[in-house]
Amino acid sequence: MSLLERILTAVEVGDQSALRKLVNPSNVNSRDEDGRTLVMNSVLSFEPNPEVLQFLIHQGADVDAVDDDQNWTALHFATQDKLPDMIEILLKAGADPKKKNRAGKSALDFARSSKTLLALFKSSSPDSPKKRSVPATSKSATSSKTRKSKSKKSLRHDGITPSSSDGRRSVRLDRRLSQAMGSIGSESRPGEDVARRTRPPHWEAVG
Repeated sequence: MSLLERILTAVEVGDQSALRKLVNPSNVNSRDEDGRTLVMNSVLSFEPNPEVLQFLIHQGADVDAVDDDQNWTALHFATQDKLPDMIEILLKAGADPKKKNRAGKSALDFARSSKTLLALFKSSSPDSPKKRSVPATSKSATSSKTRKSKSKKSLRHDGITPSSSDGRRSVRLDRRLSQAMGSIGSESRPGEDVARRTRPPHWEAVG
């Protein structure tokens, strides 16, 4: 078994110990026989592992590299398969959501079919606006303001309506694949805008 085959196997099964021994900045952008990088293979693995993806990125993996077939990036694959954890990591690592494949579609175009994914794209991009923090009011200042307010208003007008905010929902995906691990990357999808990998019959889209 060649070094590349050992690396691809480690990526496929999520063997982080083996990856730490085998992968380094000089080979982290190696490609398989289908022209897919290690990052793409981590997204397309039987059970995508965010820690494996993070490791590859830390080793200097090119998150915007495209495959040799349809010019898909790892973000295209992650969005097509609706993998929120992988999408978030790629976006925060600087992956370009607007980079187009050979059919003229971007990962952002894929995300538009799901409100959840679209929200994830907007919140995870490095240049997304950050919420401005509001300094907390000290208890003494609050008490002083309350006393002043009550001296001017009658008790019947002292009702307080608390404001509320909804936290961002966490997105979970139960991605059960029935295909054998060795078949990944060996079959093809029909159509010019579909990457060469067959999804199992029972796969369900999320969003």
